[in-house]
Amino acid sequence: MRPEVSRHMGIPKIIHQTWKTREIPNEWKEFHQTWGEYNPDWQHIIWTDEDCLQFVYKHFPEFLNTFTSYSYNIQRADAFRYLVLYLHGGLYVDLDFECLRPVDDLVVNRSFVIGKEPRIHAKWHGAKVLISNAFMASVPGHPFLLEIIETMKKMNPRSTSHREVLETTGPLMVTNVLNNYSGKDICVLNAHILYPFASNKKEMCMLRNKKGDYLRLKKQCRENETYGIHYWSNTWARTLAGQLINPDPFSVEGYQFYPGMDSRGYDISNMGRDISRLAVECENNEKAMGFNTDGFLKYNIRPMCHWVEVENWGGNEGLYVKKRLLSKLRLHKKSVFRTVLGFLGR
Repeated sequence: MRPEVSRHMGIPKIIHQTWKTREIPNEWKEFHQTWGEYNPDWQHIIWTDEDCLQFVYKHFPEFLNTFTSYSYNIQRADAFRYLVLYLHGGLYVDLDFECLRPVDDLVVNRSFVIGKEPRIHAKWHGAKVLISNAFMASVPGHPFLLEIIETMKKMNPRSTSHREVLETTGPLMVTNVLNNYSGKDICVLNAHILYPFASNKKEMCMLRNKKGDYLRLKKQCRENETYGIHYWSNTWARTLAGQLINPDPFSVEGYQFYPGMDSRGYDISNMGRDISRLAVECENNEKAMGFNTDGFLKYNIRPMCHWVEVENWGGNEGLYVKKRLLSKLRLHKKSVFRTVLGFLGR
């Protein structure tokens, strides 16, 4: 189905979000509610996995084979957001996104709105700018979305790595299409508007865990004309990496294990969650300083005061650091001792 572009009508007041079922996880319910609280005159739709499949079957049958051939659900979730905005228009926003103020001012008199991720995110991927697909607003039938859809059709839907997901349906693909887009009708918002903190910043850790001065941070964001905060949950990455195989985390030769902790950012690649294999890959990579149990090799390990707790960890999850590099890291021995002691006491 090919809708006509309706720029004169403006961006429809529809908020689209997706999840596996209509039962939104507790950690995101509060965020989900903020979009209705600040935008009460907008229609709010949750699309389930089954809804998305039926939508593609009905409205984009030529894309159905690509859609069903994707290796991971996150790719289908990515693809659906472009398709639903192309057909119906409105605002798509991820569930791990908190609204801080009404979005009307962001979309009025505009036909397509999208935002930059923090600069450090772009640097991690070797790019000057990285465009996020976690918040997108559009009129129906926008040509930029059509270019995205046509680009996805040309790509191999089968992915095996974290980066390939980003390149086939995610932010790296969107950024590439935007770089080659000839139109002048895209509003690209600066990072502080929607993505005020990078995923590895201590401020994001405070906000995620509601610790310290996190309420002051939110107030500061509002004063800085921030409309929303993306929390970078990235739950799809763990699913992509597979089942954790980590029977005896303290006996991996050459590595110090820190249970329940992670150093965000500085990812090289995702190698799966088989720790024996990860240790070998890390050892063979001169740039790698360690890895986490989500399967990400790290080219840098942040000081321990900036580490974050692994959500819902069960004892075998955490961070591995090459022992020969420990002297180079600014780790706090007392904090390390408390971490290990806490693990033994659980």
